[in-house]
Amino acid sequence: MINLKLIEPVSKLLNTTLGLFKDTKGKLSSKRTISGIIVITASTSIAQHGITISSLVLTALGVLPVIFSVFEKNKCNCDGGGEK
Repeated sequence: MINLKLIEPVSKLLNTTLGLFKDTKGKLSSKRTISGIIVITASTSIAQHGITISSLVLTALGVLPVIFSVFEKNKCNCDGGGEK
């Protein structure tokens, strides 16, 4: 039988987790989603088998897109605040 008291905290947790994978416009970010899945897989592998070369490679692959996204140029149509 399902405990009805657990539904609200679980739904809040899922909404918060889903919010981590969204960009500033509220859309799902493929960079964050794929990287998150890879890092979760690496974390599970480390928890089960300890630190191995494959788990380190998975972690590096998951972190690289996030690191490179820091160096992306902002693609907004800003007018620069009126300064020329």
